[in-house]
Amino acid sequence: MDGLLGERTVWTKRRRQGQ
Repeated sequence: MDGLLGERTVWTKRRRQGQ
């Protein structure tokens, strides 16, 4: 379950940028 965690981290980081 590392792929899901990694993809979720990128999604959260991108959402923080305002995208």
